[in-house]
This record gives sequence, structure tokens and C-alpha cells, in this order.
Amino acid sequence: MNTFPLKSTLRITITIALTASGFALTNQVLAVECGDVITAPATLNQNLICELTEDSPYGLTIIGPTGNLTMIDGGGVTCDNSSGDGIGGILLEGFSGLVTGGEIIKCLNGIIVAGDGFHSVLDAQISDTGRDAILINSHNNTITGNHIIGTEFDDGIDVKGSNNFISQNKIEASNDEGILIDAGADFNFILLNWIKGSIDGDDGIDIKGNYTTVSQNHVTQSYDNGISLSENVENSLVVQNTVSGNGIGGLLDSAGINITGFNNINNSIIGNSALNNSAFDLKDSSDPTCTGVNTWEGNLFTTSDPACLD
Repeated sequence: MNTFPLKSTLRITITIALTASGFALTNQVLAVECGDVITAPATLNQNLICELTEDSPYGLTIIGPTGNLTMIDGGGVTCDNSSGDGIGGILLEGFSGLVTGGEIIKCLNGIIVAGDGFHSVLDAQISDTGRDAILINSHNNTITGNHIIGTEFDDGIDVKGSNNFISQNKIEASNDEGILIDAGADFNFILLNWIKGSIDGDDGIDIKGNYTTVSQNHVTQSYDNGISLSENVENSLVVQNTVSGNGIGGLLDSAGINITGFNNINNSIIGNSALNNSAFDLKDSSDPTCTGVNTWEGNLFTTSDPACLD
């Protein structure tokens, strides 16, 4: 077995089976430094403090499908971006990579989900990011069970790809949207998330892509809207969400659930609880006379604009 020098930055334990040569090495300790590329299963059990530079802008890069990272027992990545050249704590490339557990702290972006997609980000805690906590630039990813606390300028989860599954995340104090579905990002599922305090003029969940399903989320204390469907959104479903106490910025056009702007058609807002929001619980700017271009049915609310919403 090779002996590696002790690194103050990180110790990773990797199990390696060398069956072809007739013997096995298990629990081999490999020293991995900031900026390294992980292409095999790895377990991180210490905090890695990474000074990010132009040549090394990520704390770690994981390349799937063979690369995955499990963080336990205080394992994580803390970014030092004093150079101003850092991009993210962890970059997922390739396809079907995995990040699970651990803490990502003070990075410009916490985890960037790129490559060919089918990645999973599970049960991580991401705090004090300069921009997005989780930035999704690819398709068919699963983002589940993460806890996001505080983004300085941008979103808790920013979704730029399609067919992503975003569920059971807890998102607090995003400076922009809690979850943003960008224009062109279609067929995404936003389920069972808890979002509180999108604080700087924005929404708990902001939908700009088509064919989005938003269901069973709890959204509260957003500066503007709890859930917003922006201009040119089509064929999206907002069903059985609990949206309360939003519109804390006091804007006159805020609402718990708000279809804003124009050209929003064939969207269904069904069976939601929207109470104690300001200025309205429900609002549809695309259909001020309730002609039915969007469907509002079975929602629990006290105020709406127009008054004919259901």
C-alpha cells in the first residue's frame, strides 16, 4: 500500500478493489487537494478550505458516472474567493455524478450542476453563497433534501435546464428567488419544498419556463410574490401549494400566487391555499376578465385580482 503525506486540506477514504491482479486494497487514504478532479467514489470527512484562483476556480470537480462524493462527519468545502476568480465550491461534470451530504460554505456558487446531466445532489447544506446556492445548467437532474441558507445576490436554486426534479429542499433567506425556473427551461418538477424569506424584491418560486409542475410546496415571507408565473409561460400546473404571508415588501401588485405580465396561457392554478398575502392572495394580469385563458379552480383565499378568480 502506498503511503501518502498528511495534507492539512483534506483526507479522503476510497475503497479500491483490484480483482484483476488477485488482491484488494480497502479504505486506502488518499490526500486530495483543492482543485482536484474526482473520477471515483470518494468519502470526505473533513472540511476542505479552498483558495480559489483563475487556474483553479472550483473547490472540487466531480466527473460522472464514475465520480461521486459523499461528505460525512463535518466534511465539506469552504471557499476563499479573495482573488475574485472563484466560480464554485463543487462542479459536477460528465453524467450521472453524485454529491451527497456535507457543507458548502462561502462560495460564489455552491454547487454547479453541468455536463450531460442525470446528476444527483442530495442532503447537502449550502450557506452564504455570493450568487446561486445550486446552479443547474444541464437536464434530467435530481436535487433533493438540501438545506440552503442565505444567498448574497442570486437564487437558492437556479434552473436553466429541463426535466429536472427539485424536491424536499429547505431554502431560507435567498436574496433573489428561492427557486427560479428560467425561460427555456421546460418540463421541470418543483415538489414539496419549504421556502422562507426571499428578501430582496423577489419571489419564493418564479416560473419562466413552460410545462412546469409546482406542487405541495410551502412558501412564506417572500418580498414580492409567493409563486409567480412570468410572461409567456404556457401549460404549467400549480397545485396544492400552501402560500402565506408573502408580499412583505408592500408592493401594490404582489400576490400569494401571481400570473404576471402577458401571454400566459393554458396554466392551471388548482387546490392551493393562499391566505394572508399582500396585496392579494391570487392575481392574474394575463386575464383581467376571467375569460379562461388560465384555469383557477378550488383555491382557498380571501382576496383576488380580478375578483372573479376561483
